[in-house]
This record gives sequence, C-alpha cells and structure tokens, in this order.
Amino acid sequence: GDLGELNGFLGDESQFKGDVGFRGALRIDGRLEGTHVRGEALVIGEGGQVDAEIHVERLQVSGHVRGNITAKRWVELLETSQVTGTIRTPRLTIWRGAVFNGTCEMPTALPHGHSAVQPEEEVAAPPNAHRE
Repeated sequence: GDLGELNGFLGDESQFKGDVGFRGALRIDGRLEGTHVRGEALVIGEGGQVDAEIHVERLQVSGHVRGNITAKRWVELLETSQVTGTIRTPRLTIWRGAVFNGTCEMPTALPHGHSAVQPEEEVAAPPNAHRE
C-alpha cells in the first residue's frame, strides 16, 4: 500500500523518549520509547525499535515493536519484523520470516470513525440478509 510523502525521519543512531504525534509519513530507523505514537503512516525500518502504543492509519514494520498497535487501514509485517502485542486493524499482511507474538483483532471498521474503511450498511449485513 501507499504510505504517502515522508515528512519525518528518526535515523538509525537516534534515540527518542517521549510521545510522538505527526502528520503524513514518519520513518523510524532508531530507537523510540514512549507511551503513544500517533499519526498517519508509520514505517519502522529494519534497525528500528519502538516500545510504545501505536495509533496510525497505516503501518509497515521491518524492525521491532513492543506494544499494542491500532491501524485504521492496514498493517504490514515485513520479513525482518518482530512484533509483540495486540494488533487491531481491518487488514493485516504478515510476510514469511516475520515474527508476531500476540493477538490480532480485525474489525470491519474501527470506532471514532471518519475513516474510509467503514463499510456501507449493506456490506455489513449478513451474507443472506438481502436475498429474495
């Protein structure tokens, strides 16, 4: 999926402690510890380590994450990723080699939702509800 324009970068020798909020896309190749990471698109590079709750639209992980993840659109765990926690997203892709220890919840649409992921009323109905 498209992650959009990269607006921020935490380099591979960088360390950051605290909460992070951002617009657009943020790439983390360093170490981030905090309570919350909130934004639109987050890319965690192969050397990236994030120890925080993540709340984003889209997430792509090649590095390490410890903490719960909520993504309104999708999460992609690439081959080198190691994730521990609960992932809540309507679309999850796990590549061969990725390590995921935790649980996954896949709602059709997440609450607080002005998100484009919300289905139309008819789509959410049981499969045989509209058959004549």
